[in-house]
Amino acid sequence: MLLAPRRSQNDEVTNVPLILRGPSLEAGLATDALVSHIDLLPTFLDAAGGLTPAECHGESFLDVAQEPSRHHRDVALVEHNGYGQGRTDGDGFYPIRCLVTDDGYKLCLNLLESDELYDHNADPDELDNYIADEEHADRRDELHDRLLAEMSATDDPFHGQAWADRDWRDVADPTHPG
Repeated sequence: MLLAPRRSQNDEVTNVPLILRGPSLEAGLATDALVSHIDLLPTFLDAAGGLTPAECHGESFLDVAQEPSRHHRDVALVEHNGYGQGRTDGDGFYPIRCLVTDDGYKLCLNLLESDELYDHNADPDELDNYIADEEHADRRDELHDRLLAEMSATDDPFHGQAWADRDWRDVADPTHPG
């Protein structure tokens, strides 16, 4: 079973192929279902007949590996906590959170630089950043709300108000409007 990566620029480290082999998996199947690395342990436990501990945030995708046309998840959270790498003035902390959707969108919040919104259906190479585009504002805000909720649900140690305060967002804290 091959979980094929979606193709887009800058996804080399987060969008990688996964090959599975096992007695309950038919050879030669492939899917582009959206899965996350946090789904690996629950999948392996499921394949072994075990139960997933409540502390795990992922979900088994064994059913997708057995039937590639199945849906697995609507979104996947990507967390990057880089240090140095020449992306800022100096070698400091460089945090990024992205939300990738199964319908082709990617919202990236760069805590120290500008944010990004891409529609991989219209722009698979991520050449057009739609973050300030009013035509994409509703979808962007929806994804922003979902990204903040995912950070909270997964107990992201860096979750805080700075991720909610975006210059393109009318509501300073989307989790507490009004």
